[in-house]
Amino acid sequence: MYMFISTASRKILLNGSCVLLCFALACSDDTPQDNTSKTDTEGPEQRDAGDAQSDADTPDVDPNNPDTNVNNNPQPPQMGTFKSVSLGSIQGCGIRKSDSRVACWGQTGFYGDSRDLREIAFDSLDAGDWHTCGIRSDDATVMCWGSNVLGGLLDVPEGVAFKSVSAGKTASCAIRSSDSHLVCWGNDSSNQISDAPTDTPFDAVSVGTAHACAIRSDDSTVICWGKDSVPGVDEGLITRAPTDIAFKSVVAGNFVTCGIGLSDSQVVCWGDHENSNALNAKFAGTEIESISIGKVFLATMNEREGSIIKMGMICGQKSSDSSLICTDVEPAGPFYEPPTEFAFDSVSAGARSACGIRSSDSKLICWGDDWKAQATGNPSETEFTSLAAGRDFSCGIRRSDSTIFCWGDDKQLIRGREQPAIITNIPSDTAFDAIAAGHYFLCGIRSRDSFLLCWGSDEFEQVYQTPLGVQFDAIAAGDTHACAIRRDDAQVVCWGKDNEGQVSDAPTGVAVDYIAAGRESSCALRRDNGQVICWGDVDGFAPNHPDTWTEPPSTVAFRAVATGWQQACGIRESDGHLICWGSRFRAINNPAPFGIAFDSLAIGASSSFYCGIRSSDSHIVCWGGDNKGVIRDIPSDTAFDSISAEQDHICGIRSSDSTQVCWGEIVWNMR
Repeated sequence: MYMFISTASRKILLNGSCVLLCFALACSDDTPQDNTSKTDTEGPEQRDAGDAQSDADTPDVDPNNPDTNVNNNPQPPQMGTFKSVSLGSIQGCGIRKSDSRVACWGQTGFYGDSRDLREIAFDSLDAGDWHTCGIRSDDATVMCWGSNVLGGLLDVPEGVAFKSVSAGKTASCAIRSSDSHLVCWGNDSSNQISDAPTDTPFDAVSVGTAHACAIRSDDSTVICWGKDSVPGVDEGLITRAPTDIAFKSVVAGNFVTCGIGLSDSQVVCWGDHENSNALNAKFAGTEIESISIGKVFLATMNEREGSIIKMGMICGQKSSDSSLICTDVEPAGPFYEPPTEFAFDSVSAGARSACGIRSSDSKLICWGDDWKAQATGNPSETEFTSLAAGRDFSCGIRRSDSTIFCWGDDKQLIRGREQPAIITNIPSDTAFDAIAAGHYFLCGIRSRDSFLLCWGSDEFEQVYQTPLGVQFDAIAAGDTHACAIRRDDAQVVCWGKDNEGQVSDAPTGVAVDYIAAGRESSCALRRDNGQVICWGDVDGFAPNHPDTWTEPPSTVAFRAVATGWQQACGIRESDGHLICWGSRFRAINNPAPFGIAFDSLAIGASSSFYCGIRSSDSHIVCWGGDNKGVIRDIPSDTAFDSISAEQDHICGIRSSDSTQVCWGEIVWNMR
């Protein structure tokens, strides 16, 4: 999250705060525990305007524009055209038409991260609940990526060629090329692996929440296996497939399965009586070319109601005109009809949204409620001048017009809304020189008058106390506080939470050129000599190791500084080398690269990793703890102009084209 140097330099250096994905593990009573160990202003109008925008409906716009909305839902950033698409519970992936490579959006850092797959072509893929699997074009082997919390990445087969693959909630299955037999892997808590028929040839397979179904090669009938009963569903119905119907396709969902008849293209559904009957009625009498059942999602989770699991959206493609029929048999929010003016080549339903490939131009069109941002992403092909990574969200200043665009989890950025989405209450027609993101709040310096505007959570008055009518040159946001450099006298002004003196102990009577904010502390560089001043939780800067700086060096001039949680690093003015200090410094896995010159730094405010842009080649170098893959997944051979770090992920602006790339955990990114 958190830091801006100065409006002139355009290099953003930000630090982050804590992020926890607590609700994700509570999807159902049988959700397994983590299996990762098994695998390797101006005045009041400033705030009122933001509030008004957050309450307003998103305007209807032309769906023929791929960058606009369908049913008030932002479209995924276009990365060319696609030949197939698949939506999981919280992520979507597609295979590009031009090069057969994968592009993903939604929560794709930890959940379905395709960054390492950019050079691999795929023939097919399927997005499961929290993981995605695809079949490579070069050797037909299967690759899977994403979260292993539900065990979906356990025992992925290697060196075996497959025809097709299906990813479910905890398990996946594929049809082997050599003999059309099934191979299944993952977590076997629902017997989707141990009960799989492995001695029968199959033409198609689909893995659902707790069961799976496949079409036999010899007679095109369906066989199902796995958990055949759950509370509220009659025993044996889930896996009781019709024995007298030949099918050309089958899809398994949340205790419901639907197939398309081979002879008449009619939809037949079975399993949960209520939902299957509703689906049969919805599609009755209509010939359907293909059907997609969305993944399950967590509708509510609280003490009174407990965890309620809902089946995702269901969409079918008409044989007559390739238009779509969609339904939501377990509504937990608004339902959006699909666009009727388009013909589609294929469709994939997600938890609360769906995407289709438009026949006319092979571009993606998405609609729905956008739960978990699976129908949206961030603009990988948009050029930015700066980025700011917040807790579960990121923002950037567009190069084209200096306006702000934000993506990810909007939570407090849209006044308490608890569902992630593209963030829409930031002024869309206002240019900004600088931005800084904190714990569910964002601040920016407006270009036309250098005044501050802030939006988001105001739990500690970090928005309400924003200085009004004062011009600023730089802004930095900590966890729940913010600091800025006043233009008229270059002095620091801070506001927000003050539990450790991060506001009240700000230096007075000292002109500064540079400001950085961490979790509960801030640092600045003096204008007269470049020396560092830190305040707030600086007691935490006491040493754990004798060779660690106990406090900021008092005689060294710096060109940049970054502070996190009881830790800080600075870039020495004389040679660009690092000097670091603080109690948490060196309590890390990978040592700091002393002796290397850096241009800029970024530290996650509540994390243990540090990153910098190396002066020699503008490549990113990271060190410290790597429990989220931030260090492991650094883009290789890529030069960057700036970087922005949060606790679990980092984003940077590429030098080659000014587009952004993000990696680590809990990132909303399309690559």
